Amino acid sequence: MRKIRQFMKDCKLGFGWIDKHTFGLYSFDKKEVKINIALALVDIFIHEYMHETNPNATEKQIMKKTARKLHRLKRSELNEVGRFIVAEFNYQLELYIQKRKAGES
Repeated sequence: MRKIRQFMKDCKLGFGWIDKHTFGLYSFDKKEVKINIALALVDIFIHEYMHETNPNATEKQIMKKTARKLHRLKRSELNEVGRFIVAEFNYQLELYIQKRKAGES
């Protein structure tokens, strides 16, 4: 863990879309880690959807089905799911902030 902590101090973090197959990218020149959060969130959502639609499947089967489904989705479809997740996140964050403010009053 000591080496990971040092890397956390030394590297820069960037966030953004890379492509639909890449969760992260490391640039040796810039010493930067770019994280594809949108893809990670969509992957998690589709994974949980696979549990919903395949309740008796093993985790290994779900992982395989998730990868297959992600591979088949068009970028516009990935974008649609991603926008849904972000909108819901923003909504829940706003509710949380309102509750915190109400509790502080």
